[in-house]
Amino acid sequence: MCDESRRKTKRETKYDKLMHAVVFARDAFRVKRTAATDEFADFMEQMIQTGDSYAAASSKSQVAALFMPEFLEMLRAQIEDIPGDASHPNRVAARESLEYFYECFPAYLQKRNAKRDKVIERNKIRNSNEFYLIQDYIFELEGKKEGELLAKLYELVDNAEI
Repeated sequence: MCDESRRKTKRETKYDKLMHAVVFARDAFRVKRTAATDEFADFMEQMIQTGDSYAAASSKSQVAALFMPEFLEMLRAQIEDIPGDASHPNRVAARESLEYFYECFPAYLQKRNAKRDKVIERNKIRNSNEFYLIQDYIFELEGKKEGELLAKLYELVDNAEI
């Protein structure tokens, strides 16, 4: 869970939650102990240091708004760009990190899932945001026994005209 002990004493800002997710990602990649995971963990460490220095100079909410899409894009790239199956260490660490991120930001997850469900119900992808939304869902389901749903999602992505 996203640092429940701190929530009891004070309200966490989006910046604090995001930094918890980045630290979680750094640690998840470090545990896998490959050159590629260590490289990504080093990058997460740089992100933490950069976020702290930006937060000292401007508002934490601005830093969170700037870093959140970048953080999610970097995790998505770790899942998409790594060849092989769903058990690759980078993919596993990225999935674990995304799950933790969504625990920290449940409203973000609810909004994302509502959009995703509308795309699936419509059975058509209209833009690149919807494409990545469905692609992310495919990555979440890989390795799970969701064959029929995955087949539908693959068809949706294959037929996308963006």
